[in-house]
Amino acid sequence: MNTEKKSDFEELKTLFDTTQKNYTKALNTFYSEAQLAHIEYIDITTIINFNRELFTSNKAMLMAVKDILLDEKQAQDFNEILIYKT
Repeated sequence: MNTEKKSDFEELKTLFDTTQKNYTKALNTFYSEAQLAHIEYIDITTIINFNRELFTSNKAMLMAVKDILLDEKQAQDFNEILIYKT
């Protein structure tokens, strides 16, 4: 945010897409590995909740940054992407 280059809508969208893909990949990896090992129910729910909280935190940071970096129209368009995809 301190650079001369202004971030744009597409860069933030790419960051969100990457965040969402990483969330899904981690979840799928966990499910695959959980089938191969004995894991207590409490451990499964803890890991799933932790992964979701990381995703939610990353999404919240992007929402805050977009309000600073994007104009009002772009910020509204970005909100619609997040609502549609999550």
